[in-house]
Amino acid sequence: MHAKQSNPVFIETTRDCFVAALLAMTDEQIMKIIKYDKLIRDNIPKIIKEKGIESVTRIAEAEEYKQKLKEKLEEEVSEFLSSDESHEVDEIADILEVLYAICAARGIGKKQIEEIRTRKAKERGGLEKRIILEETGEK
Repeated sequence: MHAKQSNPVFIETTRDCFVAALLAMTDEQIMKIIKYDKLIRDNIPKIIKEKGIESVTRIAEAEEYKQKLKEKLEEEVSEFLSSDESHEVDEIADILEVLYAICAARGIGKKQIEEIRTRKAKERGGLEKRIILEETGEK
C-alpha cells in the first residue's frame, strides 16, 4: 500500500523568506523547505552542512551581487534599528562588513572612503556635537 501523496501547502511568509512544506513526498518523507534568495556570508553553507541540513546555493553574477548587497545592507540596518543595546555592536559590525563588500564590488578602497569621510567631516563637521536641526525659515 502506498502512502498518501499530498499537495504543496504554503505555510508562512516573512520579508526575507517563505517556508513551505514539500508535500509532494509521501507523508513519511515530508521535508520543510525554507526559501531565502538572499546573500549570505561565505561560511554559512559549511555551517548549515555541519548541522546536517541540506542547502542549495549559487554564485551571483556581478550585477545581481551589487543588488543583493543593497538588500543585505537594508537587512542589517533593519536588524540594528530593532536590536537592543546588548546586540548593537554585532549589528554595527555586520553593517560594516556589508559596506566593505559594497566598496570592493565597486572597486572603491577603504583608504579612498576614509579620505572622503575625513574631507566631508572637515568641511561640514561630524556628528559629535549632537546638533538637532529643528527648522529653518527664509524670506
